[in-house]
Amino acid sequence: MEKPVNIEVFVPLHQCCCHYTFFAQKVFQIVEPHKHAVNVEIKGITSPDGVKYGIKGSATVVNKETLLLASFKEEELLDLLSPYF
Repeated sequence: MEKPVNIEVFVPLHQCCCHYTFFAQKVFQIVEPHKHAVNVEIKGITSPDGVKYGIKGSATVVNKETLLLASFKEEELLDLLSPYF
């Protein structure tokens, strides 16, 4: 069964993980209670999708439409997810 929400987490894989660990943990803590409806993919910022979206640092893309930079507030991601729960 396909999950209704697709979250792409973009991080600078060429750097030490200490540069993006806090960001990735924040995303996963928000998504964890809703994992039954969310598909999460980790991608590098230099991946084809990262380049397509113009991502320069850690960021999240929800359903290939909404870009949230690393400084996003928890409520922003929850608001994007809430229609699916």
